Amino acid sequence: MLFEYYYNAPTIGYKGIKKIEKRVARYYYWQGLRSDVKDYINNYISCVRTKARRHRPYGELVPLPVLSNL
Repeated sequence: MLFEYYYNAPTIGYKGIKKIEKRVARYYYWQGLRSDVKDYINNYISCVRTKARRHRPYGELVPLPVLSNL
């Protein structure tokens, strides 16, 4: 596939969505190119597994208070 060539090439390395989009857009263009690149990168299995989480860890669950006025 086209994205594999631009995203997995050892000389290019793993770049972000915008850089891969620019590389592909140099030679090819179609409606929805950006969303196709984004979908490919976000669903690429080795990147999904190794991506660092960018949010704080979730806290413990706390039960909601029970109203006794009923």
